[in-house]
Amino acid sequence: MTFTYGIRQIHPQKGNREAVDRLFTGYDTTVELFGGVDLSFYEAVDSGTVSAADPVDACEKLFVAYNSDERPHGYRGRSMSVSDVVILRDDSGAESIWFCDHFGFRELKGGK
Repeated sequence: MTFTYGIRQIHPQKGNREAVDRLFTGYDTTVELFGGVDLSFYEAVDSGTVSAADPVDACEKLFVAYNSDERPHGYRGRSMSVSDVVILRDDSGAESIWFCDHFGFRELKGGK
């Protein structure tokens, strides 16, 4: 299956103190302190396509790719890390949103 993806990261210079506090914060702490993931703090940093068996596999492949020495198509931003978000669209057009947590990814259901 081929997925179209978009990677979003929190950029503190865009936000306020809350943006800084959310950066590199795991999912459970984000929910506890802020009530959930708020996509308004995020900026798109890259996009493309990835072949994978399922959405979790796609996220894992992207994590490896965006933490390697040779990142996809010359991407020069920071490595993928905790608090980053991956938006996936599969071959059927179904979209899902995934939060990069301390270990693995969590699907966001109705992120703010």
